[in-house]
Amino acid sequence: MSLDIAANQIDMVNVGKRFLLYPNAAARLRGMLSGHKTAREYAALRGISLSITAGESIGILGVNGAGKSTLLGLIAGTCSPTYGTIAVRGHVAALLELGAGFHPGWTGRQNAEFQVKLLGDPRVDVTQRMEQIEGFADIGDYFDQPLRTYSSGMSMRVAFAAAICSDPDILLIDETLAVGDTTFQHKCFRRIAEFRERGGTMILVTHRTELIPQLCTRALVLDKGELSFDGEPRDALLCYYEQLFRRESDDSSGAVTHKISEWGERRLGNGEATIGDIRLNGKALSHIAIKSGDTVEIAARVAFHKDTPAPVFGFTYKTVEGVTLYGSSTLMRGAHMAPALAGETCDVRILCTMSLPTCSVFLDVSISAIEDGSMTILDADVSAIRVDIDAQNTFFGLVDLGGDIAVT
Repeated sequence: MSLDIAANQIDMVNVGKRFLLYPNAAARLRGMLSGHKTAREYAALRGISLSITAGESIGILGVNGAGKSTLLGLIAGTCSPTYGTIAVRGHVAALLELGAGFHPGWTGRQNAEFQVKLLGDPRVDVTQRMEQIEGFADIGDYFDQPLRTYSSGMSMRVAFAAAICSDPDILLIDETLAVGDTTFQHKCFRRIAEFRERGGTMILVTHRTELIPQLCTRALVLDKGELSFDGEPRDALLCYYEQLFRRESDDSSGAVTHKISEWGERRLGNGEATIGDIRLNGKALSHIAIKSGDTVEIAARVAFHKDTPAPVFGFTYKTVEGVTLYGSSTLMRGAHMAPALAGETCDVRILCTMSLPTCSVFLDVSISAIEDGSMTILDADVSAIRVDIDAQNTFFGLVDLGGDIAVT
């Protein structure tokens, strides 16, 4: 297969990356000196082929160890593939590990200037770029103090500013969006939006799934080093959730098999409980049309197939794109669920006032169990209900805040 980098900014053809894992540092040293390898080979990526065109915003999902960071490292050039071919066209800025390569004895300015020169972009006016970085980091006189005197938040500000102000063609982000305080985070998201608006290519790795439909036009799902999905962000989220909560169908235990409805419904969980008899405003409906501001009642029955000392019922309303509008749970709302024995059932009711714009929203419901401080999903009905809302064009945005306008 030939590469066509005139059409794409990034092309990967049958790319794989393997690492040698040694049992300890001494074994690694012996292997280097003697040539006798005692390491176990680990395939971080296997047979990845994909093309990314200019201006795309790509999200990458996958459980820990799926190969997400390795894939970004290959695109950034911080490591080389074991086999296959990669072609990257354009200036790359990588937010892979904030502060990596920074010297604690240097000032923030010296570290940032070193990063700018290290990128080696001939288009860069270093003096102008440093003014941009200093203004974006906004740490005052500390910019000319040694990095060892910084708080962790200040260090992250300088590192993020040095990367985001490099005016790249391709921006790689690996779990580094939640830096600094909320005001600085807002500034970062605004700068990323500006970058996308002017046609930059962004590749984002994150476990914050709500960011994928918000920021990305396309999403990939990696599973044990292989590309298991490449497509629409909402469908990628469903694929990722299945990866997280895989289960075997077992009719004897009451587990519900996976299913796909007209709007991409999925069933997830370990099958130790089942959510059934879901009713919408008292009726066995799968969708309803309402006016903005109307109240919707969702009722469901949970059947437990195993003793569950600490059950938790949760729900989430999402947009067509998969953006979370609102979610809560019995735990968060203080609506205590009693311990349940195998064979028992309980009824749950959700009441929400749908003060939303003209749109369609989808409801996820789940039953989970808390044990040893962790939460396990027993059953989850994804996109179980669709609600079509008519706001009659009285406002725009995500929610109706009931704003009053007075003219005098």
